[in-house]
Amino acid sequence: MTPTFIPVLPQADAQTFLSELGPRGPRPRSWRTGRTRVEVPLADGDHLLAWLHALPGVAPADAPLVIHFHGLGSHADTGTQLGLSAKAHAAGLHSLRVNWRGAGGSEALGTGIASGIGWQDVADVVAHARRLGHGRIYLTGLSLGGAILLNALARCEPRLVVAGAVCISPPMNFGAAARSLTTRRNRFYDARFVWLLTRAIRRYVPRGKGGERLRPYLPKLSGLRSVYEFDDTVTAPALGLPDADTYHAAASPGPHLAAITVPTWVLTAADDPFVPVAGQRPPLEALPPGSPVSWTITDHGGHVGFFGRREHPAHPWEDAHWAENAAIRWILAQEAAAPTAP
Repeated sequence: MTPTFIPVLPQADAQTFLSELGPRGPRPRSWRTGRTRVEVPLADGDHLLAWLHALPGVAPADAPLVIHFHGLGSHADTGTQLGLSAKAHAAGLHSLRVNWRGAGGSEALGTGIASGIGWQDVADVVAHARRLGHGRIYLTGLSLGGAILLNALARCEPRLVVAGAVCISPPMNFGAAARSLTTRRNRFYDARFVWLLTRAIRRYVPRGKGGERLRPYLPKLSGLRSVYEFDDTVTAPALGLPDADTYHAAASPGPHLAAITVPTWVLTAADDPFVPVAGQRPPLEALPPGSPVSWTITDHGGHVGFFGRREHPAHPWEDAHWAENAAIRWILAQEAAAPTAP
């Protein structure tokens, strides 16, 4: 059973910022010192940069692995990604933090860009983890990363076989989220995302082996004022799509949730400042009886925020970052309920 979220500072924007700025508990020493660089090969020849935190003295097959995917314009070293990984490790789980294409200083490893239709990359990461000896695998995804996971679970089977997934604040409707970002109250978020995305392209061109393919977009970057414009000018054309609307429709996981066959928990907040709950509820409420997809919509929490009071009783590894705690609790509950692990 998921514990109740009791927010600290129940204002949506404060919650969103506290996901990165709020204080965190101590991280296991073995997690900090045992980090291993992993370059994950993809089907098209690119690679993703990831960081493996294996449990000391525990073989890959002897404990579950949790693979973590970040959100738009982000990377695997953000506070929330580090928090999820350290908590998984402290709870007795191997952990792998993955950078999407070009993120986290990995520009030289690929030619493509991260996008909402990158679900094949998820299948490739899981396949590589299995080659490393990991048997029972869980996934966590934040925001864009959560949406990509939902698409992967719905569209990559039977190639994608995992034990379960947790998706935090995943936009079910990319178009609704993009339109929300253009509103007056969300100008800060829209401007920040545009800055992060254009910075990524500017870094990719001189550093990445696919930089020359992206060079024609450089003169267009300075005039972009919204994520929608970025998707219309850069993302869609780079993916071979005609416009942002086509890309948003292709990337939206909402219409495909019913195809998911593995246990999946979706967590979102009714006060998410730029992923409107009106676009979140319909696909979740339309899930058929018996669907393995469960969902929680809290009154407060912002976007990937969920900074709240620590639960009592709590695990030693828990802190005020409630969504991280709840994600690892959910995985542990799945393990406890599962038949004998392979």
